Amino acid sequence: MTFLASTTVNVLRGTTLNAYQDEVPATTPALSGVPISLIERTALQRDTATGESRRVTYVAGRCKAGTDIRESDRLQDTRTGAVYAVLGKRTPGSIVGLADLELDLIRTTQDR
Repeated sequence: MTFLASTTVNVLRGTTLNAYQDEVPATTPALSGVPISLIERTALQRDTATGESRRVTYVAGRCKAGTDIRESDRLQDTRTGAVYAVLGKRTPGSIVGLADLELDLIRTTQDR
């Protein structure tokens, strides 16, 4: 299946030290302008401790197979400025060519 890019992202990787020598996320992109499809989804989850249901929002991403995105990376949407943490990634099997890279993301900042 071929994805339809909805935006582009900058891939932020690693950490750096600030003026106080505290470790902070790096802001220099390892990759920039990577085409990606971002789709926000909602699911109901049941809390096993209380038995209550709650609505959880997560983001599914798809990009070209072989794109150098790692599970510890952060993706900054170049259109909105929102930053997403990469929680997981997988490339499903395909009998016709290379399948898209699927990403499990969570938003870490609000849009501009």
